[in-house]
Amino acid sequence: MEQIHLRIQKVIEPHSKIIERMPRLVLLAVFFLLPLFFVPSPEAPFFLAKHTLLLGGVILALIAWLLLRLTDGVLMLTRSLWLWVFAAVPVSAILAFIFSPSKTTSFISNGLGLDSLFTLIILSCLIFLIPAAFNTKKS
Repeated sequence: MEQIHLRIQKVIEPHSKIIERMPRLVLLAVFFLLPLFFVPSPEAPFFLAKHTLLLGGVILALIAWLLLRLTDGVLMLTRSLWLWVFAAVPVSAILAFIFSPSKTTSFISNGLGLDSLFTLIILSCLIFLIPAAFNTKKS
């Protein structure tokens, strides 16, 4: 796969190895815990706890990856046709949100948030983040 390289001026000193592995470790922890995660509560549905774990993990990994890339000074993105195809999904959802008569229901859904625009954007970030986080400089 081809890669796009973008140089950013270094602002902070080089980071440690644990910070360098943080997005990868967060994603691996989420993928390991997701099948095992269960909160026995009559108030919270079964899938809501897993949904919250997945969204929180993706947001945490995305923030860690962005901070790592900004401190590193190099932004490497994988150039793939599939990423453009997957980018079209949230764009079409954003257009559906804009032209929807019920904007709050479209953005945050009915309270559970499983079929909302926010969830779709976060899961699209996950599709982008997996190759970005697991791509090493050697490969």
